[in-house]
Amino acid sequence: DITNIDYLESNKFFLGKYILKPSKEGLIKKYFHVYDFESFNIAKKYFTNIKYSNKDLILQEYIEGIGIGYFAICENGSPLVEYAHERLREWPSKGGYSTACKIHKDPHLFSMSRKIIKSLNWRGPIMIEYRKSSVNGKYYFIEVNPKFWGSLELGLESGVDIIGATISIVNKKYPFQNKSSINDNEFSIAWPLDGDSFHYLVRPKIILSLFKAETNVSTGLLRDSMYGIVKLLYLPIRFLSEFMR
Repeated sequence: DITNIDYLESNKFFLGKYILKPSKEGLIKKYFHVYDFESFNIAKKYFTNIKYSNKDLILQEYIEGIGIGYFAICENGSPLVEYAHERLREWPSKGGYSTACKIHKDPHLFSMSRKIIKSLNWRGPIMIEYRKSSVNGKYYFIEVNPKFWGSLELGLESGVDIIGATISIVNKKYPFQNKSSINDNEFSIAWPLDGDSFHYLVRPKIILSLFKAETNVSTGLLRDSMYGIVKLLYLPIRFLSEFMR
């Protein structure tokens, strides 16, 4: 099994490109691209130094394509509200967290995701991650997270009543009616202070896309000024840590 970490260590065999990551969050750097035994050893050493065993790690085949996320608030194995995003940019650029994304509509994606929710009889928030292959257009399952997600703002700005759906789960008397309606396929959001500005240094032309009418540039400075200021002050430190590796 090429995705078995114990097997790789004992056989020193590698074929293809993979992502090595922890099965739990909280690390400064979560993902390592591995493509041979040397890069695998470097990544493995990092996790070993912070007391992660092989059982704490996940090795997944790297899929060339686009990151897709499906999000829902569920009750009794059915989504009360749902939407999906397509990553326009992520950091690291070949597999990381979203720094800019847009609304993604595909009935097939929603159908697949609802089957997962039904099989789990899910209740509460859920985030299902996929990669859509640039080779064959298929969706490849990555992981499920039982939590709220980073692009929550995209859903709220698009009219998805995530708050109302969440309240209705714990308070049955809450008068929730799903009136969510996403009309604009092209609506997108970018977070310059959360990593998107890293791309501006590498590809300055991206800055022009921020001036499109359907793009919301979110810094947090207006809605939560203290939080936005902290992120702004911390940004130079993040630049140094990212580009001096």
